[in-house]
Amino acid sequence: MSFNVFVLNNDLNKTSKLNLINFYQSIEYFYNNNDGTKIITINEDLTYKYSAMNLVYILCNISLTSLNSYNKSIRKIFNFKYNNPIVLNKITLLVIGNINNYDTVFINYNNVYEIKSINEDKVLFKFYSNRELIINKGHDYIDKQIDKITNVKRYLK
Repeated sequence: MSFNVFVLNNDLNKTSKLNLINFYQSIEYFYNNNDGTKIITINEDLTYKYSAMNLVYILCNISLTSLNSYNKSIRKIFNFKYNNPIVLNKITLLVIGNINNYDTVFINYNNVYEIKSINEDKVLFKFYSNRELIINKGHDYIDKQIDKITNVKRYLK
C-alpha cells in the first residue's frame, strides 16, 4: 500500500495526497511498543519503526505546522498548558497521558462514536469500526480534553 510507505519511510514523494489523507483519517489510535509504534487503523494494525512522537511530528507536518508551533499557539490563544489535544486538518488526537511519556496513547477523536465511563479511573472508547479501547483515566480527564477540542474547533471555524 503506497500510503503506508509514506508514513513508514517519512517520504513525501512516495504517495499521492489522497492516499495519505485516507491513511491518517483512518487512524483510530496509536501507541509506543517494543517495535516502535503500533498504529490501529479502521482496516488494519500497522507497526511503524519509529516512536509515536515521530508519527505526531509527521501528522503535524502534513497539516503544515509543527508540534512546537501548535503548542505555542494553543498556549497563547487558549492558555492551555498541559495535556493538550492535537487538532489538525483531518485528525483530532486525544492525548492520553503526558505527550512525552512512552506509555501515552493517542486517540483519533474523529473516529470515536461513544465514550463510556467504566468506573472512576477507566474509560471505554468505542470506534466506528466496532473496536473498543479501555483507558486508565477518569472521565473528568477525558471531558476536559473534549472541552479543549471543542474550543479549538470553534475557534478554527
